[in-house]
Amino acid sequence: MKKTKKLYLIAMLAALIMVFHTSCGTGYNYSSASVLTYHLILDEPYTEYHYLFVKPADFEAQLKYISESGAETVFASELTSGKFSRSSVKPVCITFDDGYEDNYTNAFPLLKKYNIKATIFVVPKTIGTERHLTDAQLYEMSSSGLVSIQSHGLTHSSLVGLSREKLEYELSESKELIESITCMPVTALCYPYGAYDDSVKAAAARYYTAAFTTEPPSDESGYKLDVFAFPRSYVVRDMDIDDFKRILGNK
Repeated sequence: MKKTKKLYLIAMLAALIMVFHTSCGTGYNYSSASVLTYHLILDEPYTEYHYLFVKPADFEAQLKYISESGAETVFASELTSGKFSRSSVKPVCITFDDGYEDNYTNAFPLLKKYNIKATIFVVPKTIGTERHLTDAQLYEMSSSGLVSIQSHGLTHSSLVGLSREKLEYELSESKELIESITCMPVTALCYPYGAYDDSVKAAAARYYTAAFTTEPPSDESGYKLDVFAFPRSYVVRDMDIDDFKRILGNK
């Protein structure tokens, strides 16, 4: 009887420690992380959306600042896990949308240089097409331990207004295809175009543990973060380093 009671108390203590670790874990919870949005790392824009093309030199300066600040970088899939180390600087989550080839040719070497993690939200139907990442590139980056490949929907169609069947297919098939390429779990979703509603969030929760928007963080007091509507801060072309520090909350 005494042995059973002792084992019960040990199990209860372990559970309490786990809850504490997940909710407070490391001095920070997921609501304190700075989540950044990138698309392309290129000197010369090739579309009208010039602001999406961050220059490689600027990207390197931003990574250098993150590295020197002592901030921990985390994957999007880690934000709800509490797996952060204790630090006086809040964690940074770098994300890329769409899965462009320059994420491999220009961004990946710099991530390796500064030993910084990043997440790429890819669209499986564009993998291997012109100016997009290939299966081999995705696998290599995922295997490096510095890049996490997650879902941006199957076809980059807006998920709002889809039939239940099409919505479920977009979410489940994209997850399965990416996992088949990287051999790693896919647990995070970035809504195509940042579009979502309650039904999309509910469907996302059946396949993922977190989902990301294109909305900026709120500075309202008492704001409660929704893990299926994670806000992110855009990093745009020609953003100076002082503005970059501000979106990290460091200036």
